[in-house]
Amino acid sequence: MATQNAPSQPQPIPVVNEVDPKLFEEKFGLGVWHALSQWSALTKAVQEGWGGGNTSEKRDWFAGAIADQLLKDPTTPGDEIQFMLLDVMSAEFDVDVEDDSEETVVANILKVWKECTEGIFATVDEWQRLWTERQGREEIVKGEVEDREEEADSDEYNSDDDDVNMDEAPALIHATKKDPRVPEIDEDGFEKVVSKKKR
Repeated sequence: MATQNAPSQPQPIPVVNEVDPKLFEEKFGLGVWHALSQWSALTKAVQEGWGGGNTSEKRDWFAGAIADQLLKDPTTPGDEIQFMLLDVMSAEFDVDVEDDSEETVVANILKVWKECTEGIFATVDEWQRLWTERQGREEIVKGEVEDREEEADSDEYNSDDDDVNMDEAPALIHATKKDPRVPEIDEDGFEKVVSKKKR
């Protein structure tokens, strides 16, 4: 007797330890975002604005789409996730990834998925900590650069006081010739050429 397969329904998230589903989704989504943020191809595309004006918003949408796919279908194979990554990079960011770096991203996403289903958030928390530290350092460096620029502008402004006031320039002194000679004019009105020896 043949049994009919029922249409596939979204499977519940297979959580080993009892984990709050909201916490699971939040941590997993954050993990996917960090996995994508660590991808140098995507980071370069966002920094250079290859995806248009809102590239960082596209990156956020991208992470959400990948997370939603796994939340909707936990059996999504890694090669399908890899295809999604390459497809979005090409369509949304005009980047053709040819260095196989997407494989590392997929491995990180699946690692976070596995850990989160077991109620382990150590990797996601570590990525968040490192990202927060990096943002803090970038803000400090940015602040130091801005401070230096302000000091340089201030120094330039103050150095203007040391400049010579051009409104009070000294009067020019006309140079005089050492041996001025008056030219000799002949009776026809022409200047006589006198040899240097006779001078």
